[in-house]
Amino acid sequence: MTQAAEHFDDLAALLAGYEQGNLSPAELAALNDRLVHDVEARRWFNEYFQLTAAIRSRYQVDATGSIPFESAVDAAPTVAPRGMTWLKYAAAAAVILLAAVGWLIQRPVSSSESSSPTGRIAIATLLHSRNVTWGSDPLTEGMPIADRTIAIREGRADLMIGAGTMMSLIGDTEVRLDGPMHVTMIRGRAVFDCPPSMKGFSVGLPGVEVMDLGTRFAVAQSEVDGTEVHVLKGHVRVSLTGGAMNGRQIELAANQAVHLTADRSTATDIALNVHAFDSERGDEVLISDTRGDRVLRYDLNGQYIGRFITSESNPPMRRPGGIVMGPDGRVYLAESDAGGRILCFDREGRYESTYCAGSPGVTPDTLVFGPDGALYFTDAFNSKQVYRVQRSAAHVFIANRYAPDAPGRHFGVPRGMCFDDRGRLLVADRESGDVLAFAGPEAAKPGRLLELVVDGLSRPQSLLWRDDKLYATQTGGPGSGLWSVYPTPAARAHPPVALNFVVEAQRLDDGSTLVVDTSARLVFRVLADGEIIRFGADEKLIGPTHVLLMPTENPLTEKE
Repeated sequence: MTQAAEHFDDLAALLAGYEQGNLSPAELAALNDRLVHDVEARRWFNEYFQLTAAIRSRYQVDATGSIPFESAVDAAPTVAPRGMTWLKYAAAAAVILLAAVGWLIQRPVSSSESSSPTGRIAIATLLHSRNVTWGSDPLTEGMPIADRTIAIREGRADLMIGAGTMMSLIGDTEVRLDGPMHVTMIRGRAVFDCPPSMKGFSVGLPGVEVMDLGTRFAVAQSEVDGTEVHVLKGHVRVSLTGGAMNGRQIELAANQAVHLTADRSTATDIALNVHAFDSERGDEVLISDTRGDRVLRYDLNGQYIGRFITSESNPPMRRPGGIVMGPDGRVYLAESDAGGRILCFDREGRYESTYCAGSPGVTPDTLVFGPDGALYFTDAFNSKQVYRVQRSAAHVFIANRYAPDAPGRHFGVPRGMCFDDRGRLLVADRESGDVLAFAGPEAAKPGRLLELVVDGLSRPQSLLWRDDKLYATQTGGPGSGLWSVYPTPAARAHPPVALNFVVEAQRLDDGSTLVVDTSARLVFRVLADGEIIRFGADEKLIGPTHVLLMPTENPLTEKE
């Protein structure tokens, strides 16, 4: 083996150990020395983390570094869960990785090696800012950040620190970036997600140090109310450095939390409260106003917030219909025209990609993500079949004549669709009034007819599986609305309300029901006590068809 090859192999071993977080102090010092004095080593360091980030993002590598066999052989694109977010941004943060190693052992770096505009070392980068009002100098997405104080008055800001720690600031929050392995929290709420390579990352507070031991945790800090530390995953060590508990250490594991009084005199175990770290914006309702060529957003009280997308959006959206939130937190929206596309948007309505390019003679309608992570849709009015999206194209999953041994059996208007708790795909035929069960994508024979689940329904157009029950919309006289139809007996899911033509409905956690009445050009929220909230009274709806509850963002739980 040549000297150059030995040199490369030695460096590769150090890089792998650094990424996995298992370098000894001596090995870490050796790696840092190589990076400071060897230009080629610095280039390898940068390219190594760009490559591993790309591989992990492509194959959805888990945090242990293993590639699931299924991911490597499945040709169908799926939507990656939010748990991989920090991996996807690792390449974008490569500019700060070298600085991170220098900081780890507190070694000064000359200004000529700095990657920040101010001549100081860049130790973080802003990934996203959502509805942020800045309390400090504003930051822009993608901007490298040196040591400084960051304050927001409202909204949410997501940053990557060092070689992979994700920090989300929520609401009125102020922190100081001290280095890639340490921040000081002055006030507010923040969530931290640390990969193995950032083990030892710590958060400083008055009289307290919170050290990551490989975890996802959250901190709330107030001069009056004291400090709360919540651990969703892994472990942290809380070290008291002031007050009556000076010198005490508290170990917290997953699903544990502690409250420290402001004077640091008392520590009390408390229940994990993930909702304490909800983003300030509450749940929202997105309504596809198909004939209006737009999607509108409302709060849960029916107050109009603004437009999500319109026909003037870039790219233009034609007759938006079926709408669903993917496991990645993005919004997927179908064009209800022949050859209609399925487009992907972020939570603010910004276009991200064309998820399905559209097929001649196919009109996407209801959208649902399957247990395999793929997107499925019905075409109720054109080909009258069920499709699965693979490689940005629609492929038939259930044909119109769905029973080969009974050629006369076929879909009339297959519109509503959902997966049950066994992974079966349930499809409602508005014309026949039947709900049929088909083998799901993970079965031996996907798409095969299994059984008739329910028959005799009145024009079912929307299905929902929730709490071990199947719900279906029905239209026709006083029985119009959402019903629990399986297991029997059938029962109305909400107090009676005068409805005309029900297209879709959703059950909310508080027991209320969202109902889309296309004929009335309204969306109703029917509360459990019978109170009715109307959506579309101020900003008039023209032809609503589909509705989506967009839940409050919570960086502590959204990656699960």
